Amino acid sequence: MCKEGKMIKIEDIQEGSLWYEVRGKKFLWRLRFYNPNTKSEDKVSITLNSNSSQAKTKARQLLLKKAKAKIDEEVSILDPNLSITSFCFEEVANVWLDDSQTKLKPSTLIQRKRIIKLFCKKFGEQPMSEFTVFQLQNYFNCLKLKKSTINTYFQVMKLFFDFAERMEIMF
Repeated sequence: MCKEGKMIKIEDIQEGSLWYEVRGKKFLWRLRFYNPNTKSEDKVSITLNSNSSQAKTKARQLLLKKAKAKIDEEVSILDPNLSITSFCFEEVANVWLDDSQTKLKPSTLIQRKRIIKLFCKKFGEQPMSEFTVFQLQNYFNCLKLKKSTINTYFQVMKLFFDFAERMEIMF
């Protein structure tokens, strides 16, 4: 099910590129596709024993099924009956971190979790609809840290708010 609450059909999946990588004596087939839940590109993969044209056709079919399953099983953070303004910072931060898990190196994810944990202490229960530029600027101005650390915090916060905007939690 995608965010609008409709089940997606395999033929409705917007495909990107299909390719394979050699892994020993096997072939790792990968498919890029557009994920309507995250509004971004996503990937799925399977391993087959061949790279023939038949294997390519089979890989495409299996990967599309896998992509459909991935889209259907993802939890959409926007329940149509739930008011967008009811999401607090911490709830959206947890969804963002979950979404980031497959896209980031473990060390980067650990760093982002640590930074978000600090922000949650300050903004955790605050509804997303109540954030202001002035409030955030004031928060960053009051930090007694090195400029490079503040820049890192700012970049993480920017990525977080970009995600919230992409997910239509903030406009």
